[in-house]
Amino acid sequence: MTEAPRLVAVSSLDALYTAPPEEFVAARNALAKELKAAGDKGTAAEVTKLRRPPVSAWALNQVAREEPDEIATLLDAAAALAAALADPAGSDLRATQRSFRATIESVVKAAQQVVTGSGRTLSATFQQAVQATLQAAAVDPDIAATLRAGILAEDEPAPGFLIGAGTPAPRAPKAEEAVAVKAPTKRASLRSVPTPEPAAPKPTAAERAAERAAAKERARAGAREREAEREAERRRRARLAELRTEAQRLERRADRLDVAAEKAEQAAVDARSEAADARAEVDAILAALEAAEAEG
Repeated sequence: MTEAPRLVAVSSLDALYTAPPEEFVAARNALAKELKAAGDKGTAAEVTKLRRPPVSAWALNQVAREEPDEIATLLDAAAALAAALADPAGSDLRATQRSFRATIESVVKAAQQVVTGSGRTLSATFQQAVQATLQAAAVDPDIAATLRAGILAEDEPAPGFLIGAGTPAPRAPKAEEAVAVKAPTKRASLRSVPTPEPAAPKPTAAERAAERAAAKERARAGAREREAEREAERRRRARLAELRTEAQRLERRADRLDVAAEKAEQAAVDARSEAADARAEVDAILAALEAAEAEG
């Protein structure tokens, strides 16, 4: 998790994380300049290292700032689910899981509204990125605190165990427990013992052959289904690899554009300084001309 400089107050970072992503670099440079002018060169250097958040993290920052109750409800639901998982016998685990998933969906919708309300288009991976960050915040107190403050600097990967993803299957009764329930007591009346069911007739050779053929077909169908699942997983992984490569390429391009923008900003500052010097020289020449004309 990328952290904001510890020496910078959260309030000082508001201008960075509330500004639209395309204005992040300018806001970051302005804050670093202020810190440097105030004599805090170390913190200014840390600020200049901050990278522009992706749109998904930026949208969550806006939700945290504009609708803090949404984030508080999500984190409360995560805490309740963690407690339920620790003591499943003492709570309605399924209901707690449903509540947690509902809070995730609510925050995702709020983040989507931030993006569409700003005139941007939702990317294909936006929802996945937001859900992964919220899952990470549900199990990581540091990420949760960063989310609450609305200063997420990047998307967070989902934890290896997705909290609330499933419910353990109920335990089957042990053999001795089943016997204890079903076995009649020694004092039971003979009349209470049910009459045994007649034994089923043994299958014929044709029936056994048909059952073997059916079992083979079921095995083949199962093998085909597993192969289809493996192929789907291979395609999914290949697509994810393509998306990661594209994201990395775009990130590198964004970094190059950031550098170009910073150079352009510095060139503009230098040009304004040269223009001021030229105007000063013009003023001096005009003053000399006026003095010469006055003497003539």
